[in-house]
Amino acid sequence: MLSKNILIVVFFIIRIQCEALNYSFVIRSVVGDPDGYSRLVIIVYDAKNAIPKWDRQRPFPAPLIRARNGEILEIQFTNMLRDQSTSIHFHGLHMLNNPWMDGVEMITQCPIHIGETFTYRFNLTQSGTFWYHSHSHQQYADGLIGPIIIDPKLGEQDPILERYPYDNDSDYSIML
Repeated sequence: MLSKNILIVVFFIIRIQCEALNYSFVIRSVVGDPDGYSRLVIIVYDAKNAIPKWDRQRPFPAPLIRARNGEILEIQFTNMLRDQSTSIHFHGLHMLNNPWMDGVEMITQCPIHIGETFTYRFNLTQSGTFWYHSHSHQQYADGLIGPIIIDPKLGEQDPILERYPYDNDSDYSIML
């Protein structure tokens, strides 16, 4: 009976360590005119949506990624750009014990070629506001940028909320 209980505990610990918060995005070139002139721009949308939701004048930024410190984040990107490879860098996030997830093309990873999918998987070890963007070509200027918010671990107080309390229900993410 004791060995059965130990096996159950070990299985539970392994299950906790393996579960990840999952996102799945598609990167695509479309015609847009965010600055008043029509040209190809890049949109990123949730792969679960068959039709991307975006505004022709304001297709940026890419969707918000929100997680909690201590979680494992798994983000899948499918490159459907017309003529470019890509990679995604998670700006400011520590890639402890897995630097190959840092997303710098031809330095820490191979590019994600057209039609291919790559899954980034890493542990979150800090809280704060960050951003993700392409390190390929000038894709971040064409729209391949998005916000990341990493909330404190459950049970930990947010230091900003301690000093400047506000209503979380009216929380908005703005990228300038």
